[in-house]
Amino acid sequence: GPAGRILGRDHSDFKSTIEVLLTDIDLRPWAFLFGQPQITGRLDAELAFSGELSDPLVFAEGGINTLGFYGLEIPTVTTNFSYGEKRVLVDVEVIPQQGKQISLTGSVPIEPNESLQLDLNTRGFAIAQLDTFLSGTHALDGDLDLSLTLGGTLNAPTYVGSAKWVNGKIDHPSIGRVYEPIVATVREDQGKGSIDSLFIG
Repeated sequence: GPAGRILGRDHSDFKSTIEVLLTDIDLRPWAFLFGQPQITGRLDAELAFSGELSDPLVFAEGGINTLGFYGLEIPTVTTNFSYGEKRVLVDVEVIPQQGKQISLTGSVPIEPNESLQLDLNTRGFAIAQLDTFLSGTHALDGDLDLSLTLGGTLNAPTYVGSAKWVNGKIDHPSIGRVYEPIVATVREDQGKGSIDSLFIG
């Protein structure tokens, strides 16, 4: 149909294995599931379910072409998820623009006291996109390089990382002036933040 194609297969040669293929799915008719009617894009994905209900194995691999929401347009999103032994493995890559990247990799436990490991990295992420998403203004600009690692457990997470703001700009009517360019490097370790460098032109 116009919203794409969904195909399910049951493999009799494996114990309780089911595959679901999603081909060229238009996200607009399904946007209500995310509580955001303005989501657009085309989804291709493959899902596999196997094992028993008490101990299932789930694999999901897919991608979204030209994902749009909140006025933003992201050309490429690729995802890989798997679930087994009460743990979710995550591998997500977002290409918002040519030469720019956002990635999230690692594993998340279902049990709150099991170990957590997630790595979030951005390269050249346009802060203006985040500012538009959060406040609807264009007060901030520049590129963000971020490296953040989450560890510990869900009940007691730990984090360490650094962020670099390049070609930064602050322009808001409440300030009454424009600050640019801004180059800053910030580090964070268990709630202790430090500014390694700061330059405002």
